[in-house]
Amino acid sequence: MKSHRIMIGFCVLLAGLCSTPVSAQSDKGEDGPGIRPRRPEGPDGLQRRGGRRNRGADAQLAKLNDALKLDETQKNEVQALLKAHEAKIREIRDGFRPSPEELEEMEAIREDLRRARDENDTELMAKCRDRMRAAREARNERMAPAREAIETAEAKLHDDIIEKLNDDQKKDFDEVWTEVMDSRGRRGASKYDPRLLQRVVSRVKGLSTEQEESVDKLFKDFREADRKARRTRPERPKRGEGEEADKPQRRRDSQRMRDDAAAKKLYDDVLAVLTEEQQAEVKTMMEKASGKRGERGRRGRGDADGRDGPGRFRDGDSQPKKPANSDDE
Repeated sequence: MKSHRIMIGFCVLLAGLCSTPVSAQSDKGEDGPGIRPRRPEGPDGLQRRGGRRNRGADAQLAKLNDALKLDETQKNEVQALLKAHEAKIREIRDGFRPSPEELEEMEAIREDLRRARDENDTELMAKCRDRMRAAREARNERMAPAREAIETAEAKLHDDIIEKLNDDQKKDFDEVWTEVMDSRGRRGASKYDPRLLQRVVSRVKGLSTEQEESVDKLFKDFREADRKARRTRPERPKRGEGEEADKPQRRRDSQRMRDDAAAKKLYDDVLAVLTEEQQAEVKTMMEKASGKRGERGRRGRGDADGRDGPGRFRDGDSQPKKPANSDDE
């Protein structure tokens, strides 16, 4: 039973590895076997940023229109901006597709993992783990420029759209923008969301040149540290004989806590640069946007799967209760 759980844990890890952010379709071609991901990549994955998660430019326009009551001229202008952005994100993704060698390596790992499971080969399982770790680090390194390019494109889209709005619409824009563009689940539910914070601070009036330079440096250092952390995730300690495999949900909760801690530090450092009046303005805008977004997220998840929030079920456990007559040991 214990060895079976260990193998299941590695299967889950491999499934996450194979969910490449710019994954190819499942058709097999001359470049080698394609792999269809089970879901879009997590945190800053490309499909979650510019792909199906946001449901396309038309759905984004509908959300903006519902919240901001765009006139016909604004609708046409904003739609053109959203369509151009969608094409830009697609172009970025296409430029960073996995190589045939990368796809072949992932398929080879999957085959070895199946064999290790069938033969109960723990040594081969350990080798698969090392290969998965190496492949993940190489993928994160390769995708870093793409993530930066997408962040730049989203920031430009934000500024381009806000130029089309009147003063009343601008007051509510960041809230609806967050709902349209940031519904990815990583930092989106955090009231310290770094990307929302950066947009909010950019709207604060009266920043001195020294303040702007200090804030820019804080965000630059944060992004660089975040990229380094993604490239070099610490390896989990080896489990002893008979020790139960770590549950994927616990690992995700732990990663979320580390992300939120880093975001909280950035938030505090940025506020320290501002005056008391500027701090109050930032806090008001952040609470307005993140508070309503968090309420929508909790309501949606609760209705869908019995959760009160990310990774938590209504009874407070991080995993659903097993039936009383369960014979799982």
